[in-house]
Amino acid sequence: MNVFPHWQQVKVLLVDDNEMGRLVLRAMLENVGIQVVDAENGVEAVSKVKKEAFDLVLMDIQMPGMDGLDAARTIRKLDLTERNNMPIIAMSANIFAEQQAKSLTAGMNSSIAKPIELETLYAVLRRWLPAEKQQRPSEVSAVENAEYSDLESALPGVDVKAGIRYAVGSRQTYLELLKRFVEQFSAMETELDEELAAGQQKEAIRRAHTLKGVAGGLGATQLQHLTGQLEGQLTREKNPAVLAEVFQELGRLLIAIKTLPDMDDQESLQNKLPGTVTELREIFKQLLEPLKNLQAQVAKQQLTRLKEKDWPEEYRDQVLQLEKLIEQYQFNPAVKLLETILSSSSPSGEDSCRSNEGDGES
Repeated sequence: MNVFPHWQQVKVLLVDDNEMGRLVLRAMLENVGIQVVDAENGVEAVSKVKKEAFDLVLMDIQMPGMDGLDAARTIRKLDLTERNNMPIIAMSANIFAEQQAKSLTAGMNSSIAKPIELETLYAVLRRWLPAEKQQRPSEVSAVENAEYSDLESALPGVDVKAGIRYAVGSRQTYLELLKRFVEQFSAMETELDEELAAGQQKEAIRRAHTLKGVAGGLGATQLQHLTGQLEGQLTREKNPAVLAEVFQELGRLLIAIKTLPDMDDQESLQNKLPGTVTELREIFKQLLEPLKNLQAQVAKQQLTRLKEKDWPEEYRDQVLQLEKLIEQYQFNPAVKLLETILSSSSPSGEDSCRSNEGDGES
């Protein structure tokens, strides 16, 4: 286990136009007790800073509309004294000396390169978050010695262990990111071709930049390398030479992900052992505290137990809803759902009804 600081009563504004990027960072932050508020662009970030106080802002630099630099400048000009000392950390897949200088000039305090490593993020938090809010150490699972040979053989060219490290050591979170990747980038070739044909070079560059960052976060190093080349070529020419290679590697990765056994959403319930209401309620009870305390790792362990069995039919919709909330790190709504279920259900009668199913009328 790796031991990292744990923060209490700390609220961070996470600003990124890419949903997958926010999902990964939310997992990292909530894993050490930090409350996270999302913003999808610079305008939304400025609006949220006006309305509430944050201990720190993680700000993506390249976003459509108001980018991270303009958002930082606007925030620093706000007539709110308590916001003046609020740390703003720049995030970018291109952290070069020139970019760092621009970030500092815009009023940002520091910068961090994407894809973001756990150790790097927590080192930045230790430096810039209030020391008095740092509490007991938090243990984060290491994945270096874990066994992921099935995923590694199914995803050649992908550093699966690196991807799972970015996903806070959670195989389940990593698989969720792979699903999101397929959803987000299946139409990439068509969309990019259309943008280039229409002369929308800036949009094409941003699309390549987004793919590069996401690929890096999955451990797809070859695709990350190729899209990095593509991004550079797009700034100089309309018909980049590496484009065909990018599409070929992207297509290969999409097919590999789609054929993963874990991606089969139609897994038969017949392959799962039946679970009782008593067992289910016990898992619910064990989920409450980690969800309330934003302990993502513990919650994900209980989530794995939740997925292992075929629960009574009358609970399936609630279980699926709960699974979705936890996978998306919406812990507060998950707590409310759990409390509602636990306060309104009575397991004893339902267990006996389930055990008598199929026995005929008495």
